[in-house]
Amino acid sequence: MNQSESIMIGTMAASANEIYEAVLSLSRSIAGRTDLEALLAGVSESLRRIVSFDHLGLILHDPTAAQCRGIFSMSQAIP
Repeated sequence: MNQSESIMIGTMAASANEIYEAVLSLSRSIAGRTDLEALLAGVSESLRRIVSFDHLGLILHDPTAAQCRGIFSMSQAIP
């Protein structure tokens, strides 16, 4: 796929370049956050560039405790 092609994601069309930029932004957002609320806000901001959604959920793995922890938010609470 070349950068001028458009892809439908849900109800939004995004160019390949927009998708790559959103994924890069998402990667930076995840790597640069230690606070869970800031992480949710950063992930939401990055993903909203290419896809619309009502809810966001993240599953975090804690290898020390051998557990997974879920954090969820509704779109009204996320910028």
